[in-house]
Amino acid sequence: LAVSSSYAMAHTDVTPAQARDLIDSTDNLIVVDVREPGEYCDAIGHIPGALNYPRNSGVLQARFEELPVDSPILLVCHGGGRSNAAATFLDSKGFTTVYDMMGGMSAWIGETAPCRYAGGAGTPDDPYQIATAADLNALGETPDDYDKHFILTADIDFDPNLPGRKVFDRAVVAPDVNDATGGFDGTPFSGVFDGNSHTISNLIITGGSYLGLFGQLNSEAHLLGLGLEAVDISGISSIGGIVGENGDSSGGWGIFYGGRITNCSVTGKVGGEYGAGGLVSGNAGHVTACSSTATVTGSSQVGGLVAHNGIRGTITACYSTGTVTRPEAVSERDRWAGGLVGVNLGRITDCHSTIEVSGHDCVGGLVGTHKGDILNCYSTGSVRGDWCVGGLVGENAIRFAPSAGGNIGRISSSFSTSNVSGEHVVGGLVGNNEADVVNCYSRGTVSGEGSVGGLVGSNDRTLDSAYGTITMSYSTGMVTGSMLAGGLVGDSNWEDPSTSSFWDMETSDLTVSAGGTGLTTVEMQTTTTFLNAAWDFVDETDNGPNDIWKIVEGQTYPLLSWQKYGGGTGDPNDPYLIYSAEHLDSLGAEPNDYDRHFRLMADVDLSGYTYDKAVIAPDVNDNDMLGGHQGIAFGGHFNGNGHKIFHLTIRGDSFLGLFGQLGSGEILGLSLEAVDI
Repeated sequence: LAVSSSYAMAHTDVTPAQARDLIDSTDNLIVVDVREPGEYCDAIGHIPGALNYPRNSGVLQARFEELPVDSPILLVCHGGGRSNAAATFLDSKGFTTVYDMMGGMSAWIGETAPCRYAGGAGTPDDPYQIATAADLNALGETPDDYDKHFILTADIDFDPNLPGRKVFDRAVVAPDVNDATGGFDGTPFSGVFDGNSHTISNLIITGGSYLGLFGQLNSEAHLLGLGLEAVDISGISSIGGIVGENGDSSGGWGIFYGGRITNCSVTGKVGGEYGAGGLVSGNAGHVTACSSTATVTGSSQVGGLVAHNGIRGTITACYSTGTVTRPEAVSERDRWAGGLVGVNLGRITDCHSTIEVSGHDCVGGLVGTHKGDILNCYSTGSVRGDWCVGGLVGENAIRFAPSAGGNIGRISSSFSTSNVSGEHVVGGLVGNNEADVVNCYSRGTVSGEGSVGGLVGSNDRTLDSAYGTITMSYSTGMVTGSMLAGGLVGDSNWEDPSTSSFWDMETSDLTVSAGGTGLTTVEMQTTTTFLNAAWDFVDETDNGPNDIWKIVEGQTYPLLSWQKYGGGTGDPNDPYLIYSAEHLDSLGAEPNDYDRHFRLMADVDLSGYTYDKAVIAPDVNDNDMLGGHQGIAFGGHFNGNGHKIFHLTIRGDSFLGLFGQLGSGEILGLSLEAVDI
């Protein structure tokens, strides 16, 4: 007899009858089923309470440390072979009491349990698996599971033409079960749903209120990594692509906080009479790194991403690229439409919208009515409305008197390049301002009948005399209006609401304004103009340590320091601008931008730079054994704009040039001179 290792016979083989006795008599026994999920959930079922750690697909080997090494463990499979191999594996890892059930589940004569959904136990370590439309329907019909953990394990298509599919009249999960009551009547979802980068497509809901994949979330809920494609959701109120209401955002403060929605997206159509949002209608929680390309239609509180962001709500690093529009029949109640958010009382940070927005009253490229905080945001889509229309925000307002504890609308370090048109109170950045605008700019054209301004249409100082201000901001767009048209501000109810703010008299074609100072284009592209007005620039400390602004002397207007390259947003109609060797070098280090649009704005001399790889889209691994280009190919659009790049020097291995590899992208109008590669 040869024994190859000290643990070869450490585990104990037991019959199915002995296994039943162990389960009945051992309180801390852990049953581990090492079959694959399809077997664990088949017609035979599994031992009640058994954990599923498949051996053949490597789950047991990857997760064995989750099991307590000193607890007794009973291993089972279908016929006994895999459980024996699993027992030997656990022996090798130092587990002290391991039992292997001979004959497996095919010999088991005790009680069995069916799987919930497609498998799993609903715990953080072993979430319930959602693999089919039937699984998702079952979740919706089981409110007792709304506090559990779930993971999507396959794409799901809700096309009603497929067998077993339907058009819903309520949210799939956590629906409002009573249309007669004013608020949400049902059980909110309070668990975790991990989309696992899978998609749910062709979800159709036609109903009343609180519509979406989820009707309502509470503060414990977390949705992540979920994409909804080609949704078609319509109703009366609280309509969202993924969520009707995240918490309770009604009345500003609401009743309870919402949960978290992270890295989720929506495409398709969303519409409602009141409160329609591409992703979520009302938000009293946290929405992070989400996007919507949906077409959103509604009469009141309409947003490309969120309809109403409550005072407790935060929206961070999100964007919208679809369309926001009002119904064909316009009523006086049509108001509060925004490319990202219809009404904002909370905080929006590092977000943008490229949406085309049309509405009636209080219409903005990013936000319709704003009474919270906007920081580091921008909008580029065209904006049209009747009254109170702005490239970024339609109305920047005070919720109620700050002296009484109210919150004001503050917009800082943000910009708009949107072209804006309306009838009255129309501005390149803000239509009507009664709060604060700080370190902002607008570059789009602005047109209207009355109270039309390059930055602000009408500035209204009300409630508290400390508010209704414009500080260290500028505008450059063409402004046209029949009356009360101004280069920076159309009209103001006090003498000059601005501090250290400017407009370009040449590009606006206006020499008058209700606030600010008019300058020539040359003066507007000169650093000292703004340094003398105490603007805080990168690489200077006299005006402050925050490095808010930057400029390419003599070539650009001031840019916010968080903007990339020499300006622009990388969109086809607003490409990133490349002025210098530093900008070109920065592009090479940003592979996430390789699918964006760029325009060279000046000749660039790369003297002083010596590269060992391509500047853009380099081969990141010089090991020729790997074969081919290892890295991300350039798939964007680079317009040389008739300019030249000089003295590119590269000493390296393979895939060398200004671009290492071109994928589906385009390069045009570019010359390189005096290269040495």
